[in-house]
Amino acid sequence: MIRLVRPLAVVWLFIATLVAAPGQSARAVRPETEDEAAKKRAEIWEALEKELPKDYQQIDAYAENPALTVVLFRSKGVTLRFSLKTGKVEEIKHMKKLAWINRITFERDKGKEVWVLWHNGQRELTIGAEE
Repeated sequence: MIRLVRPLAVVWLFIATLVAAPGQSARAVRPETEDEAAKKRAEIWEALEKELPKDYQQIDAYAENPALTVVLFRSKGVTLRFSLKTGKVEEIKHMKKLAWINRITFERDKGKEVWVLWHNGQRELTIGAEE
């Protein structure tokens, strides 16, 4: 029995160190950078909530640009953008009729910054990120 317990204990300790190690180094962002981003995120969402029309209070999907100065979002089947620069919520018109969008990403595509609207893993629409 002791012959079996000792190797099992060694294996268990090895597995425990593998599982614990990633959690210790999971924070790649420095705390002060994280605090700055959290402050900017709180600022843009506070401003957005002040300007958000009551009809669009329920946000279905959204994405923020990396600078945390613009939010693109969908509400009630409408694509909307809020910018700290303008301080306004504005509708983004597009020709394509979209199904329910459940994910929005901000990406760089061929040197241009774009918003990508997704439905269940399928790219539905790409919108230029210029203001």
